[in-house]
Amino acid sequence: MTRVHLTGFPKHGNHALAKAVQLLGVPCQVIHIPWSEEMAYRDAPRLMIVRDLRDALVSWLRMKQLPVTPGMVMARLRQWADDESGTLVEQLARYEGWLDDPSTLKVSYERLVASRDEMGRMADWLRVPYSPGAFEALPGGTRTWNKKRSDHRPVWTPEVEQVWQEIGGPAALERWRV
Repeated sequence: MTRVHLTGFPKHGNHALAKAVQLLGVPCQVIHIPWSEEMAYRDAPRLMIVRDLRDALVSWLRMKQLPVTPGMVMARLRQWADDESGTLVEQLARYEGWLDDPSTLKVSYERLVASRDEMGRMADWLRVPYSPGAFEALPGGTRTWNKKRSDHRPVWTPEVEQVWQEIGGPAALERWRV
């Protein structure tokens, strides 16, 4: 089997996806790049990880060692990163072509870490047998894995929800569901 390319927006679970693919016995490479016409037609199979956008934002704050507070969440919704202009939704739009690419399997982070079913679906798509014990070996062992999952709910105040609504968050969340 050729190497599989993996993509996804930052903090959506790219490293967990890479580990899952390798646990199925398939070599892979995280390309972590926005969608483009020329990338869409490469020969290698592709998988894209998707995650609840709000939890991914909290995960990003934690990785950057920034405080996970309503104010910080609102600031990063309005401007995703210090070195990038645009709202979180505007930055996500750069990757959305992968969501519509029929030759890219979309993998749910939430389902991937919850049960072996998502890994079984990946194995079927990759045309490899599911490796017994693969799901049980998934937790931990990546540089970004954290025992405590990122959860947006404790900081999702009415003020945060208002900013979320203003930037088009609900529509983006719907587009990013698998």
